[in-house]
Amino acid sequence: MHTTWNPRQSRADRLLERAVRAAALGLGRIFYRVRVVGAENLSAEGGALFVCNHVSYADTIPISLASGRKFRFTSFEGLFDVPLLGRGLQAVGSIPVSPTNAREAIRRMADCAAAGESVLLFPEGKLTLDGATQEIKGGYELVAKRAGCPIVMVHLDGLWGSIFSFEGGRWFFKWPRPWRRDVKVTFSRPVAVDEATPERLRVFWASCTTRCRCQACATSEEVAA
Repeated sequence: MHTTWNPRQSRADRLLERAVRAAALGLGRIFYRVRVVGAENLSAEGGALFVCNHVSYADTIPISLASGRKFRFTSFEGLFDVPLLGRGLQAVGSIPVSPTNAREAIRRMADCAAAGESVLLFPEGKLTLDGATQEIKGGYELVAKRAGCPIVMVHLDGLWGSIFSFEGGRWFFKWPRPWRRDVKVTFSRPVAVDEATPERLRVFWASCTTRCRCQACATSEEVAA
């Protein structure tokens, strides 16, 4: 397990996190036009596990803009060794994860949620390469059970085709179409872990995609329970 991870931030880390967060969300407001569905499902306090489909490297930005929350999230352990990027991940308290440390990462995510933090997890385990939903891993259920916290199902739509997605068979090196993207973020009501099964999560994501295609111009929608 990466030894630099620490749930408690130093003063320098807090200052760096504020700068990184302000820059990321500022750019996000420029490049993403975010529409939120189910904002009323977000409680004002208390820990929760947010589980979302994984479309691009920038998924956390529109989710943060939509929810107004500061999330604890996971990052591939090898990224912590990349200069500057690794320092930034360390500053924001990102939890390192790899195929060999899954159990420890689950414990750390659960501890953060139990302590009242909002934890964001992508249960597919990797970015989609074709825009479609991938196999959903069950690790998120272990996190919620250990933390004793509710699960909020989240769906992102509109990021496939951005420069941070794999559309066109490559990352980053492509012209954004359009340069400002309409992104829809849907939040379910908080549910108990036994209600948020992989099949239920898959159905929720599919229903959000269907509604988006049928009601692209709608200003409000009913969120699937």
